[in-house]
Amino acid sequence: MSSLEEIMEDFKTITVTKGEKSLEIHNPTSYSLIGMGAQGAVFQLSDDRCVKIYSDPVQARMEEEALEAGKHLPFMPVVYDTGPNYIVMEYFNAPTLKEYLRNCTYIPDSIVKKLLYILKELKQAKFTMIDAPYAIFLSLAMRN
Repeated sequence: MSSLEEIMEDFKTITVTKGEKSLEIHNPTSYSLIGMGAQGAVFQLSDDRCVKIYSDPVQARMEEEALEAGKHLPFMPVVYDTGPNYIVMEYFNAPTLKEYLRNCTYIPDSIVKKLLYILKELKQAKFTMIDAPYAIFLSLAMRN
């Protein structure tokens, strides 16, 4: 695998722009696209890191501020680096809540308890908006 410095420069060649109906992505690297939404696209950099590249720097800054405000919460990803249109953060190898619920007919008590804990902590931290089905990952590796 490439050194961290090489990774940090290599992903910067990826571009994400707003298209007519969806994002347009130009990826001249070997990094896999692992997620895409209205604001940006996520690429896996290594086993434990990914980068979200935004089409709008304002959205990148808003998410950076939210991650900074929640960095004390054990379920928020660690942020390694930020730039005008990207955030390098911890990669969770787990389904999102939306993906999990799509194929689920039963939610185990352990998952319900973790979700209630997350919602309580977000409320106490004064978060007012979350993309819960998209941003909550069910591995929920709690760091202390």
